[in-house]
Amino acid sequence: MAPDFFGTDDEIAHGDALTQAWALRQRDTARALALVGTLAADAPPAARGRAELVRGEAAWLHNRLDAAAAHVAAARSAFAAAGDAVGLGDADMLEASLCDQTGGDRDAAMRAAHEHFRRAGEAARQRIAATWSACAEATANADDAQAHWGDTLDAAAALGEPGLDTYVEAARATQAWRRGDIGSAIGAFQRAHAAAVAAGLRHAEVTLALNIGIAFSTLNDHEGALAWAERARATVQPTGWPYLTAWCLMQTGSMLLGLGRAQAAKALLLEGLPAFAGSEGARNHVLALQVLGEACLELGEDAEAQRWCEAALAGARRLPHPDLVSGSLRHLALALARVGHVDAALAAAQEALDGALSQDDWPRVSTVHHVLAEIARRHGLPAPAGSDAASGPIHHLEAALAAGARMPGYQPPAEWLHALSADLERAGDLAGALRREREAADARRHAERRRAEDHATAMLVRHRVEQAQAEAERQRAIAETNRLRAELLETQAALEKERTQALLVHAGKMVAIGRLASGVVHEMSHPVGTLLLLAEALSARLASGPAEVSATLATLVAEAQRLQRFIGRLRDFARAEPPQLARHDLRAVLADARQLFAPRLGVARIGFEEDVPAVAVDVDPQRLALALANLVFNAADAMAGGARRQLRLHAALDGHEVRLHVDDSGPGVAADVLPHLFEPFFTTKPAGQGLGLGLALSAESLAAMRGRIEATNRAEGGARFTIVLPAAA
Repeated sequence: MAPDFFGTDDEIAHGDALTQAWALRQRDTARALALVGTLAADAPPAARGRAELVRGEAAWLHNRLDAAAAHVAAARSAFAAAGDAVGLGDADMLEASLCDQTGGDRDAAMRAAHEHFRRAGEAARQRIAATWSACAEATANADDAQAHWGDTLDAAAALGEPGLDTYVEAARATQAWRRGDIGSAIGAFQRAHAAAVAAGLRHAEVTLALNIGIAFSTLNDHEGALAWAERARATVQPTGWPYLTAWCLMQTGSMLLGLGRAQAAKALLLEGLPAFAGSEGARNHVLALQVLGEACLELGEDAEAQRWCEAALAGARRLPHPDLVSGSLRHLALALARVGHVDAALAAAQEALDGALSQDDWPRVSTVHHVLAEIARRHGLPAPAGSDAASGPIHHLEAALAAGARMPGYQPPAEWLHALSADLERAGDLAGALRREREAADARRHAERRRAEDHATAMLVRHRVEQAQAEAERQRAIAETNRLRAELLETQAALEKERTQALLVHAGKMVAIGRLASGVVHEMSHPVGTLLLLAEALSARLASGPAEVSATLATLVAEAQRLQRFIGRLRDFARAEPPQLARHDLRAVLADARQLFAPRLGVARIGFEEDVPAVAVDVDPQRLALALANLVFNAADAMAGGARRQLRLHAALDGHEVRLHVDDSGPGVAADVLPHLFEPFFTTKPAGQGLGLGLALSAESLAAMRGRIEATNRAEGGARFTIVLPAAA
């Protein structure tokens, strides 16, 4: 199966080397060539043919036209051996591009491509060939192109494929241009440019950017014109394609010439000419020579203008583009007349006139007559035989105006009318001179209005483009926002899953610790009780013994008692009995807790302040009192040795929750300690002074009562532990 003609992103990402090379041939020509270089020598003929086409297109883009033609011939041979009609049609398409640049029968190549695609049943490529043909025909005759290809263009546009849209919109733009609707032409050219960018058609992207610049220049929006020319230059610069680079310079030079900066235009054109090496005689090379000749005419460098115009004419005659021949002849006629070669000038102008008349190309008929008027005026030539005009200039200027009048919406240039008025005055026709001068004044007023309208059109088009770009940017931003939102939701889901897993792990650890504690309690309770009884009995029996023996026994009893208390705490931690919840006034529960911690506060000389409102809570009062006492004991330990020892117990109703705060004036809790405060056996106290079970037991008790403990540091210093409980309904 043949690859997509323009190449898709999926083919670039997942295709084999040859498919990638075909898709990248204009996106990244160097990489495409490297990929076809990996093709095995014994590859099938169709694969070898496709590789030759990649090499041929690269050679065409780099101005190596003889090499490009050789690669096309090699591709044809390989495709013919494989019976690959699609490949043969693709070779014809590249052949048409070569013909467009160097001369030759481009239309025949396009017809051959269409026939190959028809035989292969390749509907997509048939549409491509048709849109290319429509685009080419629109250059010569917009009405004929619409009649022949209108339905084809509409059908292709309905598919919404960027590669096809590039040529559909280019054909429509050219039709609008030929009809004089420059605003519509710019809009279509810009849609074509956007499609070319999306399809990776960099050659078309550059060409269309230059066409947009020319169109803006026609509307006297030279700022917009030069901006698009610069955009084209920036696009082509990384490619290293000399031909398109030169074309960018040529078009910029033409725009500068339109601004009246002939010297700058000439310098830029001379800079760009060497880049046409290898494609001399191509259409754009001929155009560059024409514009260079025109610049020299503007500068009064007539002999040099003649040389450039003769070179342009030689190239134009080899190409199937009558407009190039006519333009070259017209400028050459002026140059010849100015250097004194009157007969040669008249012959050149007459040939240009005959060619324009044969095609009913009235704009060119008009401009050639204007050139003939200048030649006749410069050399005092009479009117041609059979003319009633009083002089040659009068005859040709009237013929120029008559030809222009055959164009819809034509407005004669004020300069032409003024020159005709002067010629009539010299011939003694004062009434005619006055009439033409009045027409010139009207034309100047119309030209001013037209310039204002053109400027308004240009501004409107630029506004629409900016709106479209802003809308496209907005849509891209929306799409990016949606993508980021989806990623955020996915990340949140993953984090929630990790959190849930962590909670499950923690719950498992707590179950394991509970079981361990139960085992420890079961295994240690009896031996420790026995040890304590024996120690107390021995201490009582030897109470009258030596002092050191009594002291040792006292220590033994104290340590046995401490171990028994530890086992009791483990039993409390391990027990699974649910709390006995009942409605209680919070202040009553705090009164019970105060009996537990008040002696400790008095001994440690800790100031105490309490501010708790009357509020009902559903709690196990003993467990809550123990949890609160544990927080107070911890606060007292934290403030030990401090100059200011103050503890404040206060509560407030926060929505459906009661928040009971224990604030101390100690050093606060270290940031790396906060996450571990409620883990069993975690303690910051010196060895032997804490088991690390107090906060864990308190947290477990409160969780069983649908509450929780929070810990933080206060801005004014010290720590705050907060017991959060649901308020009684």
